[in-house]
Amino acid sequence: MRQKRIITLIIFFTLFFSILVANDSRSFINIETKVEPRVIVMGEEGILKIKVTPASTMRISSSPEFVVRLNESDSGVVFTKNFFTASELEFKTQQEGSNIFLNLGKEILIPFKIESTDSSSDIQSHNHRISGKIIYTAVEKKDSWSVKTFQTFSTYFKSKIKKNKKQKRSARK
Repeated sequence: MRQKRIITLIIFFTLFFSILVANDSRSFINIETKVEPRVIVMGEEGILKIKVTPASTMRISSSPEFVVRLNESDSGVVFTKNFFTASELEFKTQQEGSNIFLNLGKEILIPFKIESTDSSSDIQSHNHRISGKIIYTAVEKKDSWSVKTFQTFSTYFKSKIKKNKKQKRSARK
């Protein structure tokens, strides 16, 4: 009976720590996202800002291509397209031996527009979520092993309906 408990505990802790290690191994980069302005009037533009920072032991390879892929939105958020490559984002590169790495020092700026939907005419403000993933190849600095992987991101902001002067006056009466 006691042996079964010990074996069960060993299996449990082995699984628990392997899950922790597996989740941690995907953290080759840190992604910070925000939208400016935080509140956008419908029909106007906003900017999605993404800052990507590699872990201290990692570099991001320029090949295969680094890609920012945006998920489609049904809440009126419209991008000119739903994916952007490192070359389109004009990242500088640096060569070390036969490897070429991206210099991710600059912030990624992606403009978008808020279009009103049919259901939005009665609602004064909306909460929006922008999400996506970054697909990249991480290269470990010391041993030069590499892995092609991705990491997801999301950020939130609000939009509001711009009232014209006639609507404001009638609302005061």
